[in-house]
Amino acid sequence: MTFRINVAATYLSQVYVAVVGIAVTPLYLKALGTEAFGLVGFFTMLLAWFYLLDFGLSPAILRETARFRGGSMPAEAFRKTVRAIELLFLLLALLSAVLTALLAEPISRDWLQASQLSPATMRDSLWLMAGSIGLRFATVLYRALITGFEQLAWLGAFNAFIATLRAFAVLPALAFWGDTPRVFFWVQLAVSVVELAWLARHAYRLLPPASKVGLSWAPLRGVARFSATVAFTSGLTVAVTQADRLILSGLLTLQDYAYFNLAVQVAGAVLLAAAPLTAAILPRLTTLVASKADDGIKRIYALGTALTSAATLPVAATLALYGHLVLWAWTGRQDVAAAGSGVLALYAIGNAVHAHLSLPYALQFAHGVLRLHVIGSTLLVAMLVPVQVLMTMRVGALGAGLSWLGMNVLYALFWVPFAMRRVDPATHRGWLPSLLRAAAACLTAAALAYPLRDAALAGGRLAAAAFLVAVAALATAAAVLACAPLRELLAARLRHSAAGARA
Repeated sequence: MTFRINVAATYLSQVYVAVVGIAVTPLYLKALGTEAFGLVGFFTMLLAWFYLLDFGLSPAILRETARFRGGSMPAEAFRKTVRAIELLFLLLALLSAVLTALLAEPISRDWLQASQLSPATMRDSLWLMAGSIGLRFATVLYRALITGFEQLAWLGAFNAFIATLRAFAVLPALAFWGDTPRVFFWVQLAVSVVELAWLARHAYRLLPPASKVGLSWAPLRGVARFSATVAFTSGLTVAVTQADRLILSGLLTLQDYAYFNLAVQVAGAVLLAAAPLTAAILPRLTTLVASKADDGIKRIYALGTALTSAATLPVAATLALYGHLVLWAWTGRQDVAAAGSGVLALYAIGNAVHAHLSLPYALQFAHGVLRLHVIGSTLLVAMLVPVQVLMTMRVGALGAGLSWLGMNVLYALFWVPFAMRRVDPATHRGWLPSLLRAAAACLTAAALAYPLRDAALAGGRLAAAAFLVAVAALATAAAVLACAPLRELLAARLRHSAAGARA
């Protein structure tokens, strides 16, 4: 029961945080203006890159906490490990803050391109970002500790509270002290102080008592190998998902960068739809592989592929075909819709392909063969970054979107089949045909409503939103019917219901 509550709390918290972020974005855009909102996107991107300084320490402390709770580590050794990692983590947090502060002047003067915001405003904003980055980096450690103690229900509620505070405390502050980036980032800094203090207090209450803790760096040797492996794979993930944002922050004006970030944020809904499925399929596949249940492996892999298609492809098809309508219904601004619809379409489709790559990864993980995944991800990063730079310099944000889509398609068509032939070709065989059938069905179904697009646009933002929901529902029905495992599951449920009704 506790496990189910923890899982439900985590998922609900993630969904709530995402919904709050989506809901508050148009309010920020209206209050701050487009260029200042570009600074907010730059701040989010910096956070993602500085989390690389984690070096795998937070997963390591989570793992050590689980070992302590499982009885394989005495309390005193655990406390010493926590103390060593905590001090190193805090030093890294300080380093991230100092580094951002030192770079504030050259970034504001030579990197960011603004026509309305002064270099002094951007520099002051970056100094405030530096404090928030350091504080939020430090919270990662305490979140990992709390997760290791399986306090996920508490953590989910806390994350929802902080997301609400961080999102909505800004609005009265902007109204009272002025709608400037400085006010926005002052509020973010204040919320980060509250967040860190509260998390640290709760984490310390969970730690076991120990007579002597002291300070020794020796425990770090025990987690070094594990941390290095996690750090490398995490670095690849950040490089794949954040390289375009870093590149574009220096090549685009802040206004165009804001348009780009808005489009990418909406396209992120595709990945959000797939995240719970990945979390559920990974342990199930691992268990089935360990028990050598070949039929079960094939069934779960096929079902996982079908569920991923049904969760992501209808969203991607709706965003790709009706991106202008989506952005206008969300923000109420035609300039955002006109500038971002092309980028939104490319990233939505690219994200749908990327979401399906989680299935081959899960199968490799279950078999304990990750070498080819690491090689493939490294090659993807090595190719993606220079291509994105060249394409962005030629055609702007659309070039980054084309690169993201193209690289994911090439990875799916060439590297995945190559890797899976060496892992489990029989299980993987139907993956690509299933994806293509579902994609064709979703695009066809979504396109059927296109003649009604202008009427939805003329009806106002609420009518447009209702139209988009209807399109996504139609595309979802098409995806379910196109995927054999879901079609069979639906037919079995209908037969069961009919038999129950007759009885």
